[in-house]
Amino acid sequence: MMSPGGSKPPMYCNEHFSRQIPNPLAGIPCFCCHALIFQPMLPKIRGVLNGSQPLPEQEREDILRRLQGEWTLTPLQGGVYTHDKVMVTANVATTSGPPMVTGGRREENAPETIELQFMRSPRGDLYMDYMGGLMVRIDDHLGEVEVNNAVGNRFLWKRPSPGAPSALG
Repeated sequence: MMSPGGSKPPMYCNEHFSRQIPNPLAGIPCFCCHALIFQPMLPKIRGVLNGSQPLPEQEREDILRRLQGEWTLTPLQGGVYTHDKVMVTANVATTSGPPMVTGGRREENAPETIELQFMRSPRGDLYMDYMGGLMVRIDDHLGEVEVNNAVGNRFLWKRPSPGAPSALG
């Protein structure tokens, strides 16, 4: 089954955080070594609860319209996250940040993309991607979106200024 509005099927589960994140090294030569060494180190993901349903097209389009444009990205809990911006274009959110300095060397901070795929869980949660990232709150008045990604990290997306590109309003 293909995912709602996306190219990857949802990672369904009976219970949140019962599956590991997909192994990015799957399919390369000597996968057995990677599976034995790296797979146990990969974090658990929330997943999408069985019984979750794609949003009706009109609701999906309304959410996407409200998310279009630039956002600042702020972690809402401890830890290090090197991206500080989100740009939503169509159904793709791209996070980016300034170059990093590692060991005295300046390194590119590669952007990450998230294909937005909205589903509603039987509990009423709004999933935003195939691995179980959640949109906890969308506040058009404040220009904020609270996100809890598939590995459980919480972030705030906020419009950088009142004049930022936005369909909120």
